[in-house]
Amino acid sequence: MISLKMNLTEKLSSAWRMEPTLEAQLIATAVWAVVLLVFMKLVCDKVVLPRLKASVMRDQFVYIGRKMLKVFGVEKSTDEVFLNFQSAMIAAWLQHVFSALLCVPSLCGWFSPSVRTAMALHGAVSELGTELGTTVAFVYEAFYGTLERKEMARSPKFLTFTIIHHTLQFVCVLPLNIHMRDEPLYHEMVFNLEFAGGFLSLMCFYVISLDQNIPANLTIDAAIKWIYPFAWSYLRIWRFGICAHGILAKIALDESLGAGFWWSAAIGVALMSFFNFMTAVDSFKKLYRVVFKERKIDPVLNEINRKARERQAEEAKLAKEKESAANWKLYLKGKMKRRTSSLYQTYVDFALHNGKMATKLV
Repeated sequence: MISLKMNLTEKLSSAWRMEPTLEAQLIATAVWAVVLLVFMKLVCDKVVLPRLKASVMRDQFVYIGRKMLKVFGVEKSTDEVFLNFQSAMIAAWLQHVFSALLCVPSLCGWFSPSVRTAMALHGAVSELGTELGTTVAFVYEAFYGTLERKEMARSPKFLTFTIIHHTLQFVCVLPLNIHMRDEPLYHEMVFNLEFAGGFLSLMCFYVISLDQNIPANLTIDAAIKWIYPFAWSYLRIWRFGICAHGILAKIALDESLGAGFWWSAAIGVALMSFFNFMTAVDSFKKLYRVVFKERKIDPVLNEINRKARERQAEEAKLAKEKESAANWKLYLKGKMKRRTSSLYQTYVDFALHNGKMATKLV
């Protein structure tokens, strides 16, 4: 028993240090998959989803979520499914930001070389573990999920997106963690993919939460529309291309890796590059449509925003009434306390006065 515990401790320690062995990498991937999927589920169910449901902009989230998923052929699902989807995406984007932050010490030269290398490799396998877990869940829902979830999981377009987006991680992360663990280009590539995919997407979701009929919100929307395409293009096209080219060149020069791995990595890079390019094109289209063309009025969204403003005003009125009632209760409580204190002081003064008079009489 003691020997088994020591063996398990050694294996976990090896995975923590990200030693260049397949066993250590697989253990680290499995641990991160469990930890992050549980974390994402808790964030989704306990934090994000309740706030989306309670938000005055709830109907706008559903409406825009329907338009987003319509691209993937998902149209028949209930409002609950679209809110669940958006809350799950927020949790996934937070995970992307977390994985990116693990790569920051390597980019900035913080800590010792072994520590910052291990942190960057953990950033890579944390993303791999999460995507493996979500892919398994995706396949499960395609066969055993509810009708609404089956519609999403069985969508050919959604399946195509999953293949394009996940291939690079599935093919490259473990071999690169073993054979190029100290390569700065690899650490930077992980950061570029994770930070752009997480932080920039959270910025876009913030835009979705805004009432588009308020001028100040239109200014925020335009600013984010300017930032997103250029930041995305720099991180996920320009810098990603430089890092991927350098890594592929080093794989080609390393005879121990073989031509098969080079071709696998090249296919993964090509698919991710295609995804990055198409996303950049779409973001530049949105920039042109929002900033350089007259905005098209969406009557459905206008009505949703009008109702949201009415709900917001009603909630503010109720909050003000509750605050006034609470203040009135505090006032009455304070007044009674002061009155009670005054009566008590009067009694004390009277008792003292009578005591002095009694002393004089004696």
